[in-house]
Amino acid sequence: MSITSTITEMDSFRHKYGKDIVRGMKIFGINAINYKMNQQPLVPLFFGWDITYKCNFKCKFCDRWIVGMDTSGELNEEEALNVAKQIGEAGVWAVSIGGGEPLIRRDLPNIIAELKKYNVNVN
Repeated sequence: MSITSTITEMDSFRHKYGKDIVRGMKIFGINAINYKMNQQPLVPLFFGWDITYKCNFKCKFCDRWIVGMDTSGELNEEEALNVAKQIGEAGVWAVSIGGGEPLIRRDLPNIIAELKKYNVNVN
């Protein structure tokens, strides 16, 4: 396979699936090479962020709402936006926001907007 046909296939793939998938594949490839060379990954591919433990339900199978009663250690909006900026500047491909119930945070749209400035996929 020639380099020209490889580039053509990548362009076709990018057109079909979007540049975010290609960026994710690139990060994964770089990290896989570093792993094989016994080096640290350059860029995290995925970041799981429990943004709050607060929850408006009291499910029997979950204790997050008990932990979430004490919000003294929770990041305020300015701190959370700074973390989002650091995640974006690091080149992270995707962030999964979880916790107790993330939608309780009134600043969640601002945090997501900060992540999207850096083309981070958010779920």
